[in-house]
Amino acid sequence: MTFKEAISGPERELWRPAIKRELDSMNQHNIWTIVSKTKDRPIVPVKWIFHIKHDGTRKARLVAVGCRDPEKYSPTEKFSLTPRSDTNR
Repeated sequence: MTFKEAISGPERELWRPAIKRELDSMNQHNIWTIVSKTKDRPIVPVKWIFHIKHDGTRKARLVAVGCRDPEKYSPTEKFSLTPRSDTNR
């Protein structure tokens, strides 16, 4: 589901409070600071993720999609930091 579908679809009154809770939480935790756009700073794209939980409540998340920068991220360079097995003891 896209953001446009969530705010204009038949269940829009159920999704709006979920979107507001996510934005309020981000503002409360000082997640971002609005700055002016400059040529040396790229804009980080964001994407809304919508989910209906098993109890029927709606959850909306705003996530940064930073992996679209081809200069910083190469599709062949995928790795995950994992501890050695003797570290887990």
